[in-house]
Amino acid sequence: MEEIKKSMSGDMPWIIFNLCQNKFAVCSDMISGMTELPSEIVPVPTSNKALQGVGVIRGQIVPLINLREFFNMRSLDDEYEEFKEMMEQRKQEHINWSNELKRCLETGEKFTLATDPHECKFGKWIDSYSSNRNDLNAHVAHISKPHSKLHKVAEEIFRDDISDTDKEELLYEAD
Repeated sequence: MEEIKKSMSGDMPWIIFNLCQNKFAVCSDMISGMTELPSEIVPVPTSNKALQGVGVIRGQIVPLINLREFFNMRSLDDEYEEFKEMMEQRKQEHINWSNELKRCLETGEKFTLATDPHECKFGKWIDSYSSNRNDLNAHVAHISKPHSKLHKVAEEIFRDDISDTDKEELLYEAD
């Protein structure tokens, strides 16, 4: 503990990192080095869930600790599964949206669902989404453009000056 107090009062630089959108800092004199995770992790029997096992780094066997588990945070797998479930829900909502668009076109009823891509649940979520995971950010960026295009179809399809053929093409595009 004295070592930690001494390092906090010194002029040593700190290692600052993000974990689940929280910032953490460790005094650099407490760090012996940083490296990639070893390709082979050997599990060890323990009651400490944060201890993932041991690995060989620079010729030495070292314990490997999962900081998410250590700080009682969701795992990357849990975060990804939650993301996938949410995406499936939003996908189904947009399938329902498209079906309602078709129904209104066939019956001549007024289409009352969101035509602004920022007003549906998914659009609001996209506008506020932020992750420290680049793969999830890439998925969101990839789907944002077709999502906007889908909503634009509803605006186009109900214009007065559009032909039935163009409506069918737009409807096909929405599908």
